[in-house]
Amino acid sequence: MLGGAVGIAGLLSGDRDLALLGLGGGLYSAYRYEQDRRSENRFERNRYDLFNRSFFEYGGHRYNRRERIRDGQKFYYFERGR
Repeated sequence: MLGGAVGIAGLLSGDRDLALLGLGGGLYSAYRYEQDRRSENRFERNRYDLFNRSFFEYGGHRYNRRERIRDGQKFYYFERGR
């Protein structure tokens, strides 16, 4: 999603390279999301199901989904709740 926003910013500013890279990143992200969602591979489907939730419970503990931006990329991880 961030790649798409960068692509639009590139289009608005007239920077063709930024627009192509941003839109390409956005399209790749959407492709991977859809590939994981519709995959016949159980691991990829489970990864989609897990990160599509805001939390899950395991072993009597609640794990909340968090996001972290590192080097301009967004990563999701789960943190054990209190």
